[in-house]
Parts: sequence; C-alpha cells; structure tokens
Amino acid sequence: MGYIDIIKRGIGVANKNLWAILTQLIASVALVMVFAAGAVVLILAAAGSLAGVKLEDFKPEDITALIQSSVVMITVVVFLFLLFLLLAMLVMSYVIAGNTGCMIETAKGDAAGFTSSGFFGAARRSAIWLFFLYILLMLIFLGVFAVFAAAGGIGIWGVLLPLKDAGRQLIAFAVGVPFLVVLILGFLVAWFFIYAGSMVSSVILVGDDTGPLHAIGAAYGFMKRNFWDALLFTLLVVVLSFAANMASQIITLPFNLMSESNPMMAIALLPLMVVSMVFQMYVSIAATSAFAVYYLDRTAPPAPEPEPEGPGIPDEPEEELLLEPEIMDEEEKR
Repeated sequence: MGYIDIIKRGIGVANKNLWAILTQLIASVALVMVFAAGAVVLILAAAGSLAGVKLEDFKPEDITALIQSSVVMITVVVFLFLLFLLLAMLVMSYVIAGNTGCMIETAKGDAAGFTSSGFFGAARRSAIWLFFLYILLMLIFLGVFAVFAAAGGIGIWGVLLPLKDAGRQLIAFAVGVPFLVVLILGFLVAWFFIYAGSMVSSVILVGDDTGPLHAIGAAYGFMKRNFWDALLFTLLVVVLSFAANMASQIITLPFNLMSESNPMMAIALLPLMVVSMVFQMYVSIAATSAFAVYYLDRTAPPAPEPEPEGPGIPDEPEEELLLEPEIMDEEEKR
C-alpha cells in the first residue's frame, strides 16, 4: 500500500479502538492522583519538621541538624520520585501493551475492534517485556545523546573556538559549518532510528509475543532493509502528528491567555483542556495504528502467483471402432 492508504487504514484502525483512549485516560488520572497524594504527604512532613523551629530560639548548632534533615528529606523525595517514575512506566506499559495488541489484531483483520479480552490478554503477555523495552530504548537514547553532546563539545570548544581565538576565523567558519551540518544530520538520523525503532519494536514485541532484545534487533533489521521507505513514512507520520497537535494548541491558545489574566477562568477551561488531552491521545493511537499497518503491509508474504492458463489437458482421442472382418463383409454385401 501507499503511504496515504496506510495512514487512512491506520485512522480506521484507531477509530475501531477508541476505547483505548479511555484506558489511557484512566491510567493518567490514577497516576496524577498518586503523585498528588505523595506530594501532599511530603509537604505535610516537611511542614511538620519545621513547625517546632522558632527563629528567636534558633542556635548556630541547629544549622547542622537542619541541613541533615534537609539532606534526608531530599534523598527521600528523589527516591520516591524514581519509584513513582518506575510505577508510571509500568502502568503505561501495561496499558500500551493492551491497546497495541488490540490495534494489531484489528489491522490483521482478526478482530473487529477493541475488546476487553484482547486488551487484558495482550497486556498480561507483553506488559513486563514492553517495560524493559522502554528502559533499553531510554538507555540507548541517553547514550546517543551523550555521544553527540561530547562530539559537539569537543568540536566547538576544542577546535572551533581555539581557531577563532587564534585569529583564524575563516578556517573556523570553513570547518565549523560542515561539522555542524554533519552533526545535526547525524543526530536526526539517530533520532529517526530511535523513534521509528521504538514504534516498530513495540509492534513486533506485542504482535509476535517476543522479548525486548529480539524486538529491537528485528525492528532495526527491518528499518535497515527498508531505510528510505521507513524514513519517508516516519517523517510523514511525525509531520501529521505535529500538525494535529499544533492545531489543538492553537485552538486552546486564546483560552489559555484568558486564564492567565483571570485565574478563575482556569477552572472553567478544564473541560477544554481535557478535550485537548483526549485529542492528543487519539493522535498517539492513530500513529501507533499507522505503524502497525505499515509493518504488517511491508512484511506480508507475497501473494502466490496465479497458475498460467494453458490449453488444459488434451482430450483423449476417441477410440475408433474396429469392426471384425466378418462383420465388415456382411455389411458390404448388404
């Protein structure tokens, strides 16, 4: 299929799985409530520890105790934040695994749309593996970012600025422009592999019920074989998703400006913000559906070639009736 046909098919798959938006919304609200409850508990604990401190009775030796209590509080906050981050990743992995499974089954034609059995079945099978997949992809992204940041720092502060300070501006310009172009293009290619790889590998992991390492290897092998095709399709999906999200932001921009001038308007604009968030979730599941359709279409086995039409099996020649000589003589006499 062509790109436009794949996008249309992906939107159709997303429309048949609109319940996926509800699952993401429920998970997001639950995580926000957990985060808010934890923040309130920490604020109350910090306020309670400072309640007995009086400025008139404050002594210099109390500074050490206050610093120690602050260090302990900061350590607890960092630990709880990391714990919440892991919990959020695990919950969203469960939801995304279930929704992706329903989208894949719909794209294959094995299901008419979102079903609870398909959601919970895919989530139970693939949630943990998808969680580890996201951790691996995050580590890959941090490693790639560190490499490009180090290369850029060495090139700029180690080569270009010394050349400029030495009065060789022309050489610095001649070297710096190609260096920055190559650096930016290399980062964009790496970002393409990470973004498209995350989408394709999640489809492979859930669809094939495999592990994260195999899913990453299969995804990058697929993109290596279909580099330009996958690159153009990814750019199209990114551009359309960005345009859709920008359209929702432009629509809500006047209301956001009104809420800044009048804080009470923020409460009245809450339903509009929820609608904007739901629309962004729809764009997300539409992009996932499009990648599922794209991968299934590009990896579908070729249709069997039709058998050549020939003249067919020749009819057997009719057997000639051989008459015995005696019968032939009698017939001749007659």
